[in-house]
Amino acid sequence: MTDERRGLDYLATRNDVDVHRIALFGPSAGSNIATILTAVEDRYASVFLQGAGVFQPSLQIMPEANPINFAPHIRVRKLMLHGRYDEDTPLKRNGEPLFKLLREPKRLILYDGGHIPPFEFFVQTMNGWLDETLGPVKRE
Repeated sequence: MTDERRGLDYLATRNDVDVHRIALFGPSAGSNIATILTAVEDRYASVFLQGAGVFQPSLQIMPEANPINFAPHIRVRKLMLHGRYDEDTPLKRNGEPLFKLLREPKRLILYDGGHIPPFEFFVQTMNGWLDETLGPVKRE
């Protein structure tokens, strides 16, 4: 987490980066750390979780480091992208419980597939989300 915060500090020193337009992408198991980071770090404008969920082993983690306890504290806009037939992180058992823990504003987009979304669908969904939450990229 220290390295991530240092990265944000570095981005703030750059003239070519708008620090008010930073999003965090948490794919699969990376969603655990993304949940913690976006709950404690206020420099993110939005978060995109893909294949995320609540996992049984998380129940063994001490409460002050458990991603489950951080989820309700994420204040920025959140998008969860999840496969209806996710074989790694089943929607009903893992995905929906995490989504219920998240506060508004939040959105869940489902696709007919497994843990990894089709590339074209993923790119279109991510670009749409980033344009909506951060504004479209200005081409110079």
